[in-house]
Order: sequence, then C-alpha cells, then structure tokens
Amino acid sequence: MRLLSVVNALALAVASLLSSVTYATPPAAANTATCTSSVGPGIPAPTGLPAGIPGFHATWYGQSGYMTLCPGDTSVATVAYYNTGSNGWVANRLGQMAFLGTNGPEPGTDQPSILGGDGTNGTANTSWPRYNRVAAQPAAYVGPGQVAWFQFTIKAPATPGTYRLYLRPLIEGATWLEDYGVFWVVTVRN
Repeated sequence: MRLLSVVNALALAVASLLSSVTYATPPAAANTATCTSSVGPGIPAPTGLPAGIPGFHATWYGQSGYMTLCPGDTSVATVAYYNTGSNGWVANRLGQMAFLGTNGPEPGTDQPSILGGDGTNGTANTSWPRYNRVAAQPAAYVGPGQVAWFQFTIKAPATPGTYRLYLRPLIEGATWLEDYGVFWVVTVRN
C-alpha cells in the first residue's frame, strides 16, 4: 500500500513539472502557416420599401458578407437592388440598362479600383464589365418592384490591409440612382 502512494506521489510530481514546461514554435514552423480566406454573414434586406417612384430608382436590398482574403485570392460578392422606380431596367439598351459603378471615397466615383476591374487602367482582370463598372444587371429585364442580384469578383491586393469598395447603381447613359452608401470591406491578411 505504501509503495502505491509513493508511486502516486512521484507521478503527481512529474505531472506538475511537465505542466510548467512551455514549448516554443520553431521559426520554420511559424512561416509555414497557411492563410485561409473567409466571408462573413450577409446583410439582410430592409423592410417597408417604396415602390412606383416615377422614373429610374433603386433601393439597396441586401448583400453578402464582408471578406477576409489572403493576398491574391478572389471571392464573389453579391448585392441586391430593388427597382423602386416606374421604369424597368432593360439589358443591352443604352439609357435603360442598370450597372453598379465605383463610387465614394474608395475608389471614387467612376474611378478604377485596386480590388478588381476589366484589366484596363491599372485594374486586375476580374471580369467586371469595365474598370469602373463592377457588374451589369443579371437579367434581361428587371421590372418595377423586382430585385436584381448583381454578382462580381473581388481580388485581394498583394499588400495586407483593409480596403473598401463603394458601389452605386446607375442606368448607363441616363442617370446615377440613389446612393445608399453601399460598400464592401475587404481585409487582406498578412
């Protein structure tokens, strides 16, 4: 019986010593960590939307979540706009087709973005319609009271940091639609 309590005491002492030992990660192992991209939760649509406003109009209706990307990674973003106007949006007709344009302080209204483009004006080729047009309406016709779900690809720059892409809908060749301050926050990991 006494031998058993000595063995237990010795095991307890060894366990206590081992629990105080800390291990450092070797430098080579720290550099082999992989980067993983992710997308946060989406932002839901508002309630009580206006409708039938004369002319071309739009209201933000929801969007996919903000992105955390590794340098050079791409991710698809989605934003929805509800046609609150009395005019429909007609694809491939100048003065009637809806687009999302670059806007705001980042990159600025109708300016190229570091997060994507058509490969011109210093932009990455992420298949946007143009360097300053993020996406085109997804359907041939978006009537009054209907929702258009615009999708576009974002490419993370090589430099880690936080980037923003501000968007605003427009009817190409006719008018910019309401500015609700829609933007994406894209975090590029180190």
